[in-house]
Amino acid sequence: MLVRKHLFTIGLMLLAASSVFSESQKPALLKFSDLQKYDPANQIFRIEVYVRDINKCPPCPPGAMCKPCIRDNVTIVDSSDQSDISKLKRLRVFTDKTDKFKLKKKYLLTVKVKGSIAAGQPIDSVDLVSIEKTFNEAVSPILGGNWTGESLCTIKDSPCHDEHVIYRMEEPGTDGKMKLQMDKVVSGKPEPMGTLNCTFDPATSTITCPMQVNVWSFKVTGKEIEGTLTVADGRLYRRISVKKDE
Repeated sequence: MLVRKHLFTIGLMLLAASSVFSESQKPALLKFSDLQKYDPANQIFRIEVYVRDINKCPPCPPGAMCKPCIRDNVTIVDSSDQSDISKLKRLRVFTDKTDKFKLKKKYLLTVKVKGSIAAGQPIDSVDLVSIEKTFNEAVSPILGGNWTGESLCTIKDSPCHDEHVIYRMEEPGTDGKMKLQMDKVVSGKPEPMGTLNCTFDPATSTITCPMQVNVWSFKVTGKEIEGTLTVADGRLYRRISVKKDE
């Protein structure tokens, strides 16, 4: 009985060791910046991507003379924000499984460098090895409405004053652009302090509002928002905590 138990324990240890070993043998996880200079050691690699385009070669009708077309492929990019295509880093992935992809969705892919390229050259196309992971689509919070809470100063002996605030937010457009009206409450009445032009990033659930040389930044978590005001010299000037009004 003791021998069997001992052998079972050894078996579990070997299984755990093999799992660690296989994990360590996974291809390297690269970034788009790594693709500018090909390293032959990473002919097969993993990469987190967003789908920009899905391209399928249309079937040629019977009896027709059709021009050859490029193999089925997807164009993948480095960002969920695809409003300015000039800022996107992209890569073409050849695959006969284009039906497995959806536009703008995030994936973790294992791919293999296509063809023969010299070390140090940029990588522009790969073959799909596998879809390792499909990330759940982020559900954007409902931002439109009033958010009430506190805006507290972080620098002593400054002109800053702690404030009870109401932030009146509009729902972001398809490009993420939105406006945020800031009111402080004085003697129980809202007093307008100004309106910020902001951008909401659904991938990170953050709102950023540049204001000349200062930056307001907010993190949205459900019906709560935590924010900061950073001034030109990099110092944290305010901390904000607000909740969505019911």
